[in-house]
Amino acid sequence: MLEAPQTRSLAGKGAATALVRRVMRRIGNPDIVVRLWDGSEFPITERAPVAMLEFCDRKALWRLLTSPSVGFGECYAEGLLEVHGDFLAFANEITRKLKRHQAASYRWPRLKSSLHALRQNTPLRATRNARHHYDLDNDFYRLWLDERMVYTCAYYRSETDDLATAQVAKLDHVCRKLDLQPGMTVVEAGCGWGALALHMAERYGARVHAYNVSRAQIEWARMQAAERGLTDRVRFVLDDYRNIEIPCDRFVSVGMLEHVGRANYPVLGDVVRRVLTPEGLALVHSIG
Repeated sequence: MLEAPQTRSLAGKGAATALVRRVMRRIGNPDIVVRLWDGSEFPITERAPVAMLEFCDRKALWRLLTSPSVGFGECYAEGLLEVHGDFLAFANEITRKLKRHQAASYRWPRLKSSLHALRQNTPLRATRNARHHYDLDNDFYRLWLDERMVYTCAYYRSETDDLATAQVAKLDHVCRKLDLQPGMTVVEAGCGWGALALHMAERYGARVHAYNVSRAQIEWARMQAAERGLTDRVRFVLDDYRNIEIPCDRFVSVGMLEHVGRANYPVLGDVVRRVLTPEGLALVHSIG
């Protein structure tokens, strides 16, 4: 453990200190020391700290406030945040406090409401977010995904299955749940690199309209469709799910709900109701 620090003057950084403390309260006030970009330090609790979290740049604080789910990882990778001391002890402390301090047990009304408008998942913001994450060089993703470039969880039917086998099992599992039949029209929202859409067309004889806002992924998917002779059965559309108008027998979305955001669940539901035929089926898969 680190020794408790000598608390330096907080003068001149009152607003930043207050915001940091709010962030720390959100995760249950972990037993750590915080160092700001100006070198000032202060403990979060009176107990002996397990590590020090350094905000190397004020940008890190803003990122944690506006995008807490991914902000820490991105800031740490970019060098905007540093952990001094035992990183494992730090991670365990954060995890332990988070488990005790679930989202429903605390309130952050003022800051939450002030940031609400900034975090609205509009079509433009959704496109920017997707392209920031997915419009990297496809070769990067090919290093660790299976050959179909499936970026959602796999279905391991046996402990001896490799990743490629488990991903095909997942694709088939989705198709069986949809009771997919030859000739059916399928709309897929958030198609990634097109693995499921291509699988539904090639293995099940469906006609698929697959939507995505990532240009890099759509271009890859179109190339795969051309190479496999499926361009007459699969149409990859560079557009937001909110603009889907194609009537369909089956609606499917795997791994997109996490990007939709809770505020837009009803919007996605309206899209499904609008395009799905009366006897149709919809499957929406997410990790929640």
